[in-house]
Amino acid sequence: MKNLFINSVLTLALLTIAGACNNGSGNQPANTVNNPVQSAPQGAQQQVVNSDDDKVVDAASLPQSAQEYINKYLPGKQIANVTADNDDFNVLLNSGERLEFTTTGEIKEIECAAGVPASVVEPRVIEDVKTSNPQATIVKIEKSGNGGFEVKLNNGLKINYDANFNRLGYDD
Repeated sequence: MKNLFINSVLTLALLTIAGACNNGSGNQPANTVNNPVQSAPQGAQQQVVNSDDDKVVDAASLPQSAQEYINKYLPGKQIANVTADNDDFNVLLNSGERLEFTTTGEIKEIECAAGVPASVVEPRVIEDVKTSNPQATIVKIEKSGNGGFEVKLNNGLKINYDANFNRLGYDD
């Protein structure tokens, strides 16, 4: 029992440390400015399932455009887990990033505790966040049904934008 507890604590600590998104890939987290998609070895694949409808699938089943997105914006990162349902693919990378894609491979959401790479964020949004919340980092971007999107900051604040990158307001 004691060994199980110690192993659980060590695993949690390692996952927390590994959760940092920017591990030298060259992509700076948004507003801290101024290869192929690889699957984790089969034995290392985590069986994380988000709902009863989700099924664990092989990384190769991701649409090509989703694989290209990961290769472009998160180079060198390995896929730990992919789940799929009728509406989307959920991807967990070994370094902690979480992404959600439509079944056609369009990005719907990206979440990274250490900061979403600036390369995936519209420069006007980065500037708006830097101006209104200079100490904050963008940790999540989620598209909304109206063509706009929500940006979540590491201070818990959520900012809504329209499809033209105009700030609509804040959520708690």
